[in-house]
Amino acid sequence: MEAGRLQEEQQKFQAETGLPFTFVFALYENGSHQPPTPLDAQIYAQQVGITQFPVLADAFGAFAGATPMTQQTHPEVCAVGPDMRIISCGSGHTSFQARLNDIKAYAGL
Repeated sequence: MEAGRLQEEQQKFQAETGLPFTFVFALYENGSHQPPTPLDAQIYAQQVGITQFPVLADAFGAFAGATPMTQQTHPEVCAVGPDMRIISCGSGHTSFQARLNDIKAYAGL
């Protein structure tokens, strides 16, 4: 799924569940396969039309160091609860759907 379409999924999920929810998107490399800069993240967000959630530049592998994500398979997705506990992680273009279901279950829905 194109990252820009995640905004639609975010809105749909919020309307369906009433849960405060946002995606956070992280770039592991820029278009030249170099570590991304904040400017790369800003340009990417503009190019794909992301306006409703943050796009971060993870130049130093912080997400891989703090989560089960490896940065070897793209995209990787983790669901995080309001207590900042990792609920679940997965990879693949439709893996976000399973993570949304995990968030619902975590919230008791």
